[in-house]
Amino acid sequence: MEEVNALFGATALCYTNYPNYYLDGGLLSRVQPFVDYLEERGGEVILREGVQDISRVEGGYRAFTYKENEYDADYVISGIPINNTLDVFAATDVGPKLRAKVMESEQLNSAFQMGIGFRPHREFETIHHQIHLSEALPDTGSDSIFISLNHPEDESRTDETGLAVMSVSTHIPDPAIRQVDNDKVEAAVIAVLEEKGFLRKENVIYQHSSTPKSWAKWTGRKWGFVGGYPQYKSNKPWQMLDARLDGHKAY
Repeated sequence: MEEVNALFGATALCYTNYPNYYLDGGLLSRVQPFVDYLEERGGEVILREGVQDISRVEGGYRAFTYKENEYDADYVISGIPINNTLDVFAATDVGPKLRAKVMESEQLNSAFQMGIGFRPHREFETIHHQIHLSEALPDTGSDSIFISLNHPEDESRTDETGLAVMSVSTHIPDPAIRQVDNDKVEAAVIAVLEEKGFLRKENVIYQHSSTPKSWAKWTGRKWGFVGGYPQYKSNKPWQMLDARLDGHKAY
């Protein structure tokens, strides 16, 4: 926290004064209308096809994928961080200025996350919580956990009335060097939740967990780091990366 710029720190402290919003069905409900819009107009959304290399060609770009397909495009938009984007654009001149912005593992955080299906034994006064722990969770180096519950009126998240879904997450600093034992951390999280009255162990119907390795696979982010780039005083707000990648039509 000593590294946070005052402007960002003030924003972070104040945003909790405002209400959160809830989407029935979870975040997928934000994505699906966009997919529907494209497909209704003859577009195609291609999933699970990682891009291996992008090169400049006449009129735009050519993307080569791990499935050995090629796609030509007028514009390219990368949704992965600059760490990974520069690897994909290895054959494209994006300049040393961007390479200097890459952050290493010790500057970043990944996450340990649990999804829990359970039968609630009480009502909750709010659906978002943070618990500060008296001692760090094993293997993670983290001493707080975040909790999100499905809204009690959103029945689309479970296939049986009366059940609930809880997502629990915590940060993992320097994820490249962390070896996380899922079972050990899961047990510690469940123990905290039971101690704080969020659930009873016998009411847990389903649980799964994910570590930095899972996040790297799901998000295409090196070391599975989460969130945006952290704030450091050496990185002034006006020096941060903008959306322009190569001064042409890649963003």
